[in-house]
Amino acid sequence: MAPPLLLANSLISAFSRAALPRLAVPLLRRLLAGAHPLRPDGFTFPPLFRAAPGPATAAQLHACALRLGLFHPSVFASGSLVHAYLRFGRVAEAYRVFDEMPQRDVPAWNAMLSGLCRNARAGDAVALFGKMLGEGLAGDAVTLSSVLPMCADRALALQARWVFDAMALRDLVTWNSIISAYEQGGKVADAVELFHGMKESGVNPDVLTLVSLASAVAQCGDGRGAKSVHCYVTRRGWDAGYIFAGNAMVDMYAKLSEIEAAQRVLENLPARDVVSWNTLITGYMQNGLFNEAIKTYNHMQKHEGLKPVQGTFVSVLPAYLNLGALQQGMRMHALSIKTGLNLDVYVSTCLIDLYAKCGKLAEAMLLFELMPRRSTDMFGRAGQLDEALEFIQGMPIKPDSAVWGALLGACRIHGNVGMGKLASQNLYELDPENVGYYVLMSNMYAKMGKWDGVDTVRSLVRRQNLQKTPGWSSMEVKGSVSVFYSGTQAEPHPQHEEIQRELQDLLAKMKSLGYVPDYSFVLQDVEQDEKEQILNNHSERLAIAFGIINTPPRTPLHIYKNSRICGDCHNATKYISKITDREIIVRDSNRTV
Repeated sequence: MAPPLLLANSLISAFSRAALPRLAVPLLRRLLAGAHPLRPDGFTFPPLFRAAPGPATAAQLHACALRLGLFHPSVFASGSLVHAYLRFGRVAEAYRVFDEMPQRDVPAWNAMLSGLCRNARAGDAVALFGKMLGEGLAGDAVTLSSVLPMCADRALALQARWVFDAMALRDLVTWNSIISAYEQGGKVADAVELFHGMKESGVNPDVLTLVSLASAVAQCGDGRGAKSVHCYVTRRGWDAGYIFAGNAMVDMYAKLSEIEAAQRVLENLPARDVVSWNTLITGYMQNGLFNEAIKTYNHMQKHEGLKPVQGTFVSVLPAYLNLGALQQGMRMHALSIKTGLNLDVYVSTCLIDLYAKCGKLAEAMLLFELMPRRSTDMFGRAGQLDEALEFIQGMPIKPDSAVWGALLGACRIHGNVGMGKLASQNLYELDPENVGYYVLMSNMYAKMGKWDGVDTVRSLVRRQNLQKTPGWSSMEVKGSVSVFYSGTQAEPHPQHEEIQRELQDLLAKMKSLGYVPDYSFVLQDVEQDEKEQILNNHSERLAIAFGIINTPPRTPLHIYKNSRICGDCHNATKYISKITDREIIVRDSNRTV
């Protein structure tokens, strides 16, 4: 027959594993206060700590174990308590227990490290890992899988790699951990190198390895490597057997701007979920194909029967914004309310951006006030640029071009050239072919009168043979978006003649009220009458004339322009607003007028 204490410990452990602490804790009380009390040992408390329903229970059990003097000799019990405190976010209490342990084995360090990572204490986790290395402990696969994502892009990356290289046994999990960590940390070349080392060591990659590798080759811009990854995944049937693997292939091609290949992969997947479609929609957005992003979303809803999730809203709403399709965006807003996602901080931010940039400032402010919480992704807009930079530099993963682009935009708004230069340097490395960032920095220099800086940026653009995106404006009427380009178009709009007659009529009325064209905004050496015609055919004026023709009198007009509106058009829009007795809102990529 088993000794009474062993039997009691077994029952406590069984109740705890079954998540029945309400039965396990009374059994502990009976052990301590029964007719024949038993003294608990180092195996009594760990299962209780693991099953504690809250921090108060964990603290009570801790106090009881201290009174019984069970901690100092038991590394097992102390490690379980550390894990319990960190599970409830009680970092200070966990540190106290950990620091008081006379001996700490690798599982104890792992409990502390993984708990800090779960509580988003990246800096503390990295510092503790450094301390662990300093005490001569190399750790194991669990250590690496916990801490590598936090330190792959930090000063301890070399130490982490040294620990990995020094391990006697490196299994698939260990290899995947360090490859994924280096990929997430932006060290994509190292991730690819590690993959080759993994194969040379005789460890066969699995589907998780290839998903990390797909992201790495995409970030490297390695189209040839991407095709190799895709072939490897296809030969093993992983794209058919694992939806997330197929989604990774779509994402890989989209990031390489091979959007047709991404679409073909999606079409050939035997099973597609909402993430599959969100990935393709995001790919279209990343490549500036806003209409395609919206069409894909509509197809997902109508033909796939999939309901939008958070990622869908975050991907599609910017497409409506970039096309100035406010009415469609408002319908998306209504759907977000219906699904309860309008209170999500990311969806709310996209909605605020949509309304603000389409000129609906009152609605944008109302949404901002209704947000349950405000993200830190808002420091820049609030002018707190130092806090924004500190947040970016403290991110556990390497910030991408979207993050630095947001900071650069905020620097332009608030005139911080020094920080803008820092942001632009990172952008030139991350997204060197995006001419928009160069234009934004050049405009910032010009606004501050720093003409040497303007010349430097323009020279950089010329050396890299970059071309500025042609300017266009859009206008939404009856749920359909029409896009207009400045000057002569290859395919004239069906209402081209009506639009031209309306523009000539408006020009005559504007001149009668005192309008004088500002020819300084015509950057061509042509005659004065031709300059007038060029100004009168700027894309925003074409969109305004189209709106006047196709909407009832006094209806507000909402125009979106992909580049900054010129000063002459800004002035002309005021005259047109007065002549037609309409509210005209022109939202360009920088401001609302």
